[in-house]
Amino acid sequence: MQLAIYGDEEVKPHLGPAGDISGQRWTIELWGVDDNRTFKVTNSFLLPELNLDTYSDTKTAFLGDGDHSSLHWTITPLEPITDVEFIMVFGTLSVPQMGDSF
Repeated sequence: MQLAIYGDEEVKPHLGPAGDISGQRWTIELWGVDDNRTFKVTNSFLLPELNLDTYSDTKTAFLGDGDHSSLHWTITPLEPITDVEFIMVFGTLSVPQMGDSF
């Protein structure tokens, strides 16, 4: 299963069978040069202005525009990231330790 978007309901992400389709291609990039800890998630099938978002009351995912906190995603590694390409683009992210707050 992979995160995908419906053809008819493009703003409603869902988990669907894995396939080589544009609705399952996602891009993760930093929000900007001043923000090196949050990322935006876009889908290659849609306009780049639409980012993965969630409704604050239900936490249901949708694709929305603008620049507000629910569009800013963080990545928390479960183990040290050693992938060279990831590190070249995003730098290193530290593994949370006991007692860290989020």
